Amino acid sequence: MAINYEETFGQILRRKRLQLGMGLRELGRASGVCYATIQRMEDDQIQIPDPKKVTALADVLKLDPLFLLSLEDAGVEDKNFRIIARAVHKMNKKQRSQMLKRLRAAFPEAFKNTLSADLDAGSMAVNDEETLGQIIHRKRLQLGMSLRELGRASGVCYVVIMRIEKGEVKLAKPENVKAIADVLHLDWHFLLSLEGAGVEDKDIRIICRAAKKMNQKQRRQMLKLLRESFPEAFKKTSSDDLDD
Repeated sequence: MAINYEETFGQILRRKRLQLGMGLRELGRASGVCYATIQRMEDDQIQIPDPKKVTALADVLKLDPLFLLSLEDAGVEDKNFRIIARAVHKMNKKQRSQMLKRLRAAFPEAFKNTLSADLDAGSMAVNDEETLGQIIHRKRLQLGMSLRELGRASGVCYVVIMRIEKGEVKLAKPENVKAIADVLHLDWHFLLSLEGAGVEDKDIRIICRAAKKMNQKQRRQMLKLLRESFPEAFKKTSSDDLDD
């Protein structure tokens, strides 16, 4: 499904729904999401919708739910970050490494080795090298919880949590990430943005974390720099892997 970089999260949903010839009520029945809620999503009136609902809609519309969630994590109103996230989604590892090098030079404060990512109320510091699993593992131990205790509290099988912590689950279910994050008092939107890129993808994790620290002016400057450096990735229209 070709997308335009100016499209919002809601516009992508609406265009795919209409492409499939589905009405709001029909999509609501198929996904289990209230049609009024879908309408509000399409109108961009819900800045950060429930990931379970996004996943349910994506399944019916045959869209990539983790990609949609990674866009929504930045906030619907943040056009600059949406554009960057979509372009990075297209880049190969070499291009991402080149991009990261240029961004570190241009925005040294945002790309410090240790970022205060506001993961929890205590601003749990994270290192750029940490994966989703390592962050969950460290926070669980910090709270003195065992795998089984976290499993009981979150409703997620402790074996699944163990596999996430070890990095054996490349794309964890958004609902599982949210349940675990709620118990550990972590920012689940931030965790989802990491997991959406793939646990092994260090470069995109670093960019996501740094971008969360930037103000709107800095994100616009970053966008300009990236457009000039990687014109192919920032074409107006592309065939991103939104569809399954």
